[in-house]
Amino acid sequence: MRAVVDQDLIIHITERGDTEIGRLPKGVGLERLRWDGSKIVDLADLDKIWVECRNGVFILHAVEVPGSQLVKMKYADRKRLTKDGDKIRLKTAAEIEAEAKEEELKAKLSKLSLDDIRVALVHLLKATNIISTTVSIPTEKLQSIAKRLEE
Repeated sequence: MRAVVDQDLIIHITERGDTEIGRLPKGVGLERLRWDGSKIVDLADLDKIWVECRNGVFILHAVEVPGSQLVKMKYADRKRLTKDGDKIRLKTAAEIEAEAKEEELKAKLSKLSLDDIRVALVHLLKATNIISTTVSIPTEKLQSIAKRLEE
C-alpha cells in the first residue's frame, strides 16, 4: 500500500503515493498511525512520544521532527498536554482538578444575576478590607447567593 507522507504523518492512502508503507493495522485510524521511515508505528504502543506545538495545536510524532520535544506519555494522555513557555509537558492531576473546579465555578456564576454578583463582590471586598463602605447587605440576600453557589 502506498501513501503520501509528510515527516512521519501519513496524510493520505493512494496508489500514487510517494511511500510504500505496507498494510495498515485493522481498526486503527490514520490519526494514530505514523511512518518511522521503515514501518508503520501505532502511537498507542509508545511510552514516549515526540510532540510539537503548531499554532497551539499539539501534533504527535513517532520520530523526532524539527521543533518537537520528547514527552514521556501514552497516546491516551494527549488531552493532558500543555505548554509552559517553550516546554511541552503533561498537566498534573492537581492542575486538571483545579481547571475542573474553575469550570464548575464559572457554570455556577453564570446562573447568578448581575445584581447578585455585584452584591457578592461588595461583600467580599468589605470582608477583606479592600473597601470600607456603609453599604448594608441583608444577610438573607447573601445566604441566598451562597446557597445557589453551593448547589
